[in-house]
Amino acid sequence: WAIVVGRWPSGSRAERTEQEQSRAAMASRGSCLAFNVEWFDANASLVRKYRLNYYEDETLDMINSVTGKSFLKRTYCPGVQKSDLFIGASITVFSRQLHLVEYADEGTTAYFSAENVRPFALVKPSAFSSIGEIISSIQHPFSLARMKMISLDASAADRFGCSAGQAVAIETTVIAAGANDDVASRWAKAMEVHGDGVYTACGGQDSHDDTVFAFETCRSSLESMPASSDMTACLVKPHVVIARQAGSVLSEILASGFTITAMEMVHLDRSMATNFFTVYQGVLTEYADMVAHMIENYSIFIRLEGPNVVADFRDFCGPNETELAKVLRPKSLRAQFGETRVRNAVHCTDLPEDGGLECEYFQYLLGV
Repeated sequence: WAIVVGRWPSGSRAERTEQEQSRAAMASRGSCLAFNVEWFDANASLVRKYRLNYYEDETLDMINSVTGKSFLKRTYCPGVQKSDLFIGASITVFSRQLHLVEYADEGTTAYFSAENVRPFALVKPSAFSSIGEIISSIQHPFSLARMKMISLDASAADRFGCSAGQAVAIETTVIAAGANDDVASRWAKAMEVHGDGVYTACGGQDSHDDTVFAFETCRSSLESMPASSDMTACLVKPHVVIARQAGSVLSEILASGFTITAMEMVHLDRSMATNFFTVYQGVLTEYADMVAHMIENYSIFIRLEGPNVVADFRDFCGPNETELAKVLRPKSLRAQFGETRVRNAVHCTDLPEDGGLECEYFQYLLGV
């Protein structure tokens, strides 16, 4: 872990003295990982910038990057773990969704460059039908960090040794301390059962370049919106992702004959979740709890296409009430993976006319 070494904004002598004292106080409290983070303040329509310090005892604090003053005193935030911290990630700290945009000091940069290996995999077009089993094989000490369905052109396909078409890029993080010693061999062993259908990389510049190329250069499958209105949206809820059941959900969907044409992990903030689920406000008594759950962690957005897909997939998901689903539709997704009316495994489009609108909303959220 890195001792905090930070650069603070210039200002008056009094401000610089306060900033230096704050920095010295942080260093005296022990080593930490430091990130520059952003939070969109919807009320003010401003992007607020902070420095987040995460300590060895799993506490954190936040400093205003502009003033250098404390924004959040050092405290324990149960929803944030070390494995959640990486560039591009989103975390929720007391209902605020923070986006980690860059390392805040050289020590943190060195730690992630030298020690924190982030295994990468690309599920080739030929193996897409097995995406559920592949996701399910990502077990401890690995955890899903990013997943995105992408379109490979001829050049990208040549890079990954496969045919052109729809593929899935996967980046994982290593949870267990000390697991990095043999993480490459463990990753290779976890993926080798899938044979040539999965391209893997772990550690080194080549692995980093593959990850950046797949997630940043390749086109998202969301960029191709179908001409037909026969599409529906599905959100695999955070509790399913946390419980490592997302792979099983995907397997059930594909085994039932549905066609997935786009997919990506997404972390909703409160504004996004409120806007998306606003139709349920005043209708469902659990509305507030539902929004709170949806911003807890990552969800997986899935676009499905096909004739009458909205009604068919809604029926496949089962009743909203989990206990009712277990009685009436025991093989439905909510019966198999739901826990409560709020944690009921998945959201699905209710009305045929809303399928395209919900898919377009997530296309907008994901910046496609």
